[in-house]
Amino acid sequence: MVVTGERLSNGNHVQRHVGGFVDIHCHILPGIDDGARDRAEAIDMARLAQDQGTVTIVTTPHNFPRSHQSVLEESQYRVGLLSRAVAEHNLNVTLLSGQEIRITNRLKEQLESGDGVTINATRYVLTEPPFNSAPDYVYEQVEAIIALGYRPVLAHPERNTIIQKDPDIVRRLIAKGALTQLNTGSLFGHYGPGSREAGEYLLQQEMMHVIATDAHGSTGNRVPNMRDGFDRVAELTDEARAWALARDNPLAITEERDVPYRPIIGVVAAEAGGSTGS
Repeated sequence: MVVTGERLSNGNHVQRHVGGFVDIHCHILPGIDDGARDRAEAIDMARLAQDQGTVTIVTTPHNFPRSHQSVLEESQYRVGLLSRAVAEHNLNVTLLSGQEIRITNRLKEQLESGDGVTINATRYVLTEPPFNSAPDYVYEQVEAIIALGYRPVLAHPERNTIIQKDPDIVRRLIAKGALTQLNTGSLFGHYGPGSREAGEYLLQQEMMHVIATDAHGSTGNRVPNMRDGFDRVAELTDEARAWALARDNPLAITEERDVPYRPIIGVVAAEAGGSTGS
């Protein structure tokens, strides 16, 4: 794969891979949760994703049906089925296993027991914080799973109503070692003005590491729209940052590498007790 260099507006130099977007949060596996209803809709989602320039999708349902298989085996089996269907429709999109795992006070136990699917079987795990609270166990569980060697990626923190009022919560979680994922839809107001304002603020304060679609279907607002999200990030920051968040960082996550773009601003301010305000 060809690699070139780009310089971000803050002076950081990052490598970028010449290729398409990598979407690490997408509810494309059919018939499992509130995502794709059936295989036909999943194919339509893959087609939309390809049209938007996406080459890789991490499939991230909330849960998996209980069977004799482990959740990882169940995930890989279902990803295999859908991958074959995608190929039969002449779509060039790679699907990887994953899961969006809610942060509860038993997240550490869940991962230790194997009752959860990480991103492409790496140590990166997509974790979903609560929407309307910021309990202490979120910090505790993030620290606990990092101690186990996992690397949490916090899904759409901009949608949390407490974070919308106090974005320094994200800064503190970054300081503990978490990465953050911004929903593309948040930048277009699909979840309301609070999510949009928080998303733009966190993005411009360099407290977002990845953008992803969190797509749930082939119609409506929650569709695979990585190109739209890329364009909006470039508009709000710069094109180099957009490539870092839409391609280079998520690609590194799927390959279990350190992300090339990880600004230290969030960590430094948190350790210094700084405040951003809202």
